[in-house]
Amino acid sequence: LAESFGNLEKSILVDADMRQPHVGLAYGMEKLAPGLTNFIGKRTSFSDSIYRENGSQLSVMPSGAVPADPLLYISKPRFGGFIKKLGVLFEHVIIETPEVNLYSDTMIIAKSVDGILLLCDLDVADSSDLLEAIQRLQESRAPLLGVVFENTKDVKSKFPKPSRSRSLIKKIVRI
Repeated sequence: LAESFGNLEKSILVDADMRQPHVGLAYGMEKLAPGLTNFIGKRTSFSDSIYRENGSQLSVMPSGAVPADPLLYISKPRFGGFIKKLGVLFEHVIIETPEVNLYSDTMIIAKSVDGILLLCDLDVADSSDLLEAIQRLQESRAPLLGVVFENTKDVKSKFPKPSRSRSLIKKIVRI
């Protein structure tokens, strides 16, 4: 998604998954490349914490050093202000977060964003996982825009037949 946006307009991908960061590695950066935690912790400047993709308008901000308590970083007022400033500097801001069902990071970050796209890997998650994630986001009043499915070979077989969870999921994602 970030790469597609980066081919069209000035965009940034921020790795806010400080528990299992992988965006920087996916773009060939060193494991401890300066990034989000370094910037929020005032150890590096913004320009030293982002990397530009060649031949694209995409900038990438890796997570940076993995902190003992990621919630401490994303709960700071500096983080929310930073996200708002990114919205002025870039046409599209894509923020990678940890799994919704395991951590509350996404609910905290949701307070600073315009919308959330939930990514669901159908090889790993089942309908109850998806339902739980949707319910957690709705209960926290997160601006859920929709669900993007990965590994969708046979989507309909992954969901049980008539049930409350299927009708809620169907309502949200319109399968």
